[in-house]
Amino acid sequence: MLAYYVMWHMKRALAPVLFADADPASATDDGTPLHSFRTLLHDLATLTRHRVRLGEAHFQQRTTPTAGQQRVFQLLDVRL
Repeated sequence: MLAYYVMWHMKRALAPVLFADADPASATDDGTPLHSFRTLLHDLATLTRHRVRLGEAHFQQRTTPTAGQQRVFQLLDVRL
């Protein structure tokens, strides 16, 4: 039940980048393509964080989010 509640809130916040009709090829005002909720989650899944170790030194390396991914995080009010 909690998962449906969270998903409902996410869909409301992400309405500007989600399509809800039969036109998935449409785009937002800034030219980025619209997603279904499922394809949006697949797109966000490409963001990764790696722990790199070179001898004794180690550091974290993250992928750079695309403009569309940054927009999603702004809509959700999430900082990376």
